[in-house]
Amino acid sequence: MTRMPARKLILLGAGRNSAEIIDLIDAMRQAPGQQSYECMGVLDDEKTRWDQTIADIPVLGSLASARDHAGVWFVNGIGSPANFWRKDEIIVRAGISVDRFATLVHPAASVSRSASLGPGAVVFANSTICSNVCIGSHVFVGPNALVSHDSAIGDYTCITGGVSVAGETVVGARCYLGTNSCIREKLRIGDGSLVGMGSVVLGDVAENSMVFGNPARFRGPVGKALPDSHARADPASALRIAADVRLGERVRMHSFVNLYGCAIGDDTRLGSFVEVQKGARIGARCKISSHTFVCEGVAIEDEVFVGHGVMFINDLDPRATAAGRPQTEADWQVISTRVCQGASIGSGAVILAGVIIGENALVGAGAVVTHDVTPGSVVAGNPARVLGERDLMEGLEHDGQSV
Repeated sequence: MTRMPARKLILLGAGRNSAEIIDLIDAMRQAPGQQSYECMGVLDDEKTRWDQTIADIPVLGSLASARDHAGVWFVNGIGSPANFWRKDEIIVRAGISVDRFATLVHPAASVSRSASLGPGAVVFANSTICSNVCIGSHVFVGPNALVSHDSAIGDYTCITGGVSVAGETVVGARCYLGTNSCIREKLRIGDGSLVGMGSVVLGDVAENSMVFGNPARFRGPVGKALPDSHARADPASALRIAADVRLGERVRMHSFVNLYGCAIGDDTRLGSFVEVQKGARIGARCKISSHTFVCEGVAIEDEVFVGHGVMFINDLDPRATAAGRPQTEADWQVISTRVCQGASIGSGAVILAGVIIGENALVGAGAVVTHDVTPGSVVAGNPARVLGERDLMEGLEHDGQSV
């Protein structure tokens, strides 16, 4: 059998979805008789990703640079619980005509010959699209998902892995159906809505609504209905973000993040199980790794790295009770801590209350910091002691452990 020549293709978005699509493209290339694609690169608006690679595919530049790539096809890899309701706006910014978007179907997916798939739709392995189903443009259908007969899925919607959509159901545009959720037959899911993972939807869902549970119940509006366009609670990723949190632009958060009364700067990344308390402030372009606790009174300036499981402390005389009764906020005083620009804190470090970690300083993994750290210095140990200057010591080893 003659193999069709491969079409050149560029992905939009440098996140996890694009990595999965790259695997799908590889599978299509190996399938006989199926149109194949050669992935030439990825476009993303986050400058820190430029000149990096996703699954060995280079990130070429911004979405706007799509206009510079003539003669190639495109497919969208954008869409997560944090931005799904803005997926259409993001794609429009790229300025690509609809006829230049490829429709990708994994060889292990089953698509009825009476079903229709819009431009830019992506169907992953072991999914089933049944008879007379209409899939809109730029729709994701994740692995092992089922869209039953006579259903319609609106443009820009994301159906994640293991979702089951029963027959004659209408899912609106820009929706997000979380992993293993189930939608009863003949229902309507309004535009811009989120269904949490594992939810069982037994009734219609209004536009821009967040529902989850078994049976699924309304839990509030999705991010588009909130003042700053950030999702404040995401059952699909277990995010918990209070209404008084001030989030900058392009903040990236992983599952089980808990934020309340704090401020997070532009382009900062928060790993899983990070908690940031009220009154804490994290600057721009920081990386806060998983399981870290940032308590009230902590100020982290721009471009700071904080490793996994770092603990900040704001009370030097902690007690459970005062005069025989449970202690309240009135019974103790917050002692502030500051981490200056460009500093790095290794995993498992403990930062006691009242210290200042100077600009570009490095705190070694597992250190217990009890006093101020001067700018540019390297400290390690319990209690932490100065080992030298960071510029001179990076890459060296001390006592068998790299600094």
